[in-house]
Amino acid sequence: MKVKLGDVCDFINGGAWSEKEYTRSGIPVLKVKNCKSFGFQLDEIDYLPESALNKYKKNILRNDDVIIATVGSHPNLLESAAGRSYVVNDLVSGFLLNQNAVCVRTKDNDILDQTYLGYFVQNNLGKFQV
Repeated sequence: MKVKLGDVCDFINGGAWSEKEYTRSGIPVLKVKNCKSFGFQLDEIDYLPESALNKYKKNILRNDDVIIATVGSHPNLLESAAGRSYVVNDLVSGFLLNQNAVCVRTKDNDILDQTYLGYFVQNNLGKFQV
């Protein structure tokens, strides 16, 4: 049986907020610049205030969510993020996902298990084009 990924998964766009909304502490924000070919680089993290949590709760990342970078430099460049996919782990679970990326989350784990989707992506079996 063939199904489209969009039939079994939700695609959640990263949140868009202005630079003036960022604070020095609060809820960490994962940006495409923090997503490298080797994994997540968290030495330059931005934050939103705790009061923003309700407004942006759909952008909270969970373990095994699949993130696809939708922008970044040219795909032929070594550290280009465009089209690269990542699987959320304990390091970034609970972060808010910023714009320029989309989160892919299964609608029903009995139909498509989220962990399996992550393994599928990590093993380069699932390729995404932006």
